[in-house]
Amino acid sequence: MIKRTDWRQWAGIAFALLLGGCGGGGGRYAGIDGSGSKPDMTAVGPINGFGSVIVNGVRYNTDNARVLVRGESADEIDLNVGDYVTVVGGTNAAGESVAYEVHYQPRVTGEVESVDLERNQFVVLGQTVQLLADTVYASDITPRDIRALTPGQRVTISGPTNAEMVIQATRLAYDEHPFVELMGQVAGLDTFARSFTLNGQPVSYSPSVDTGGLADGRLVVVRGALEGGVLVADNLAFNQDYRKLRNIPSIELLGIVQNLRGGDSFFMDSVPVKITSATRFSGVERTHLMDNAKVRVVGALDKSDVLVAQEIEILSSPRARIYGAIQEVYPIWGFYGLLGKIKVQDQEFIVQTDTRLTGEYESRINFWDLRIGDQVYVSSYPFGEVMVASSIAVDNRNGEAVMLEMQGVAYFASQPMSAFFIFYTKIVVSPETTYSRFDTPIAASEFFALANNSYVRVQGYFEDGVLRAEHVQVFPPDYSNPNWQKPRY
Repeated sequence: MIKRTDWRQWAGIAFALLLGGCGGGGGRYAGIDGSGSKPDMTAVGPINGFGSVIVNGVRYNTDNARVLVRGESADEIDLNVGDYVTVVGGTNAAGESVAYEVHYQPRVTGEVESVDLERNQFVVLGQTVQLLADTVYASDITPRDIRALTPGQRVTISGPTNAEMVIQATRLAYDEHPFVELMGQVAGLDTFARSFTLNGQPVSYSPSVDTGGLADGRLVVVRGALEGGVLVADNLAFNQDYRKLRNIPSIELLGIVQNLRGGDSFFMDSVPVKITSATRFSGVERTHLMDNAKVRVVGALDKSDVLVAQEIEILSSPRARIYGAIQEVYPIWGFYGLLGKIKVQDQEFIVQTDTRLTGEYESRINFWDLRIGDQVYVSSYPFGEVMVASSIAVDNRNGEAVMLEMQGVAYFASQPMSAFFIFYTKIVVSPETTYSRFDTPIAASEFFALANNSYVRVQGYFEDGVLRAEHVQVFPPDYSNPNWQKPRY
């Protein structure tokens, strides 16, 4: 495992300079192309970028890597930013991270059954999918939000699940495959009836299907057809079974805490994680760990196939999303993990190695491809006095009016002025603007009474330097809850 410097250790110094400156068994992986290279690490998380493959902020050389998509041989060009992947690799003589294998498996593929605009959720194969501030959208999805989806559309989704088994989408794309597909943990296995459930979805299989050690609790990928609400399996695959990573000395997982037990153990999808007295917590105290926390865990499997955590880092989830033209682009030199900063709508955003960067029509770009004047979607989270970009998506496709979305904490809200601000962006309302508090419609007067210091989501059109709101959704602050800024959709 490449040693990762915790960027929080230098963040205070670096940001101070920036603000004042330029504006199945362990033998499975036996080597690639006869190299005989033995893996000494694996990383699980979304692809942040390319130029080789960047996962969890680390760049892995893929010159000789074997790429598998849905368990079948593929090419690197078949991978996309936002795909939740497993990288198996090591380091070369120069200390460079090298990928021997890259595995990608979508979480669910099928038809959209229902759409919940207020919660920013939809359902596929009985699975609730949550769209996030930094979900990556395939290039043909317009607009880049929940409004692009309607029941009956075929889609494929990548990402982990949270404690309520809601899929946290890292990438969403339309799909044309003739089959439906679902990955999840087996429950209620009835070998006599040849049936089980995956996250509540009934599954059946015929005697001709290879069950390959099917058992309750195993992570399986089911491919088949939906008949009368039952997923009839044509194939069962176990290529995502974490136990295939036995004997790899360093395993890094990025995901969501599930079923935290007494602060000593929890799950991340099907992977049991154990906390010991030797476990190091990065940036926060152990007591801050809770269900649905987004974490990065580094450890190794013990003899019981439990991941014993050597390090746990609690990560910040995106809390804001804006759209606008890049006003400034500055590279930053000499700080590990930092690439530069950009300014959009008079707000500066720090860009790191793990910031997701996508270009027009989902092209693969890096920080050096960003240009002043590019129209971008920026998802971000606060760190001290600065905003850190979790994803930047360029979208210069046309000059026509496109409905946009902005999220953040409102201030300077004034009903007589028919306006409020998020960051430095002025939001203008009209008599046609609609409002809601969580899922309940409210009047304009109630919104303005709640608005200041509340987390809000705005949908509207950006023109003449202001965002003209069509709908505003408000989340009043609850200072007794440390996560009050996280919206419920």
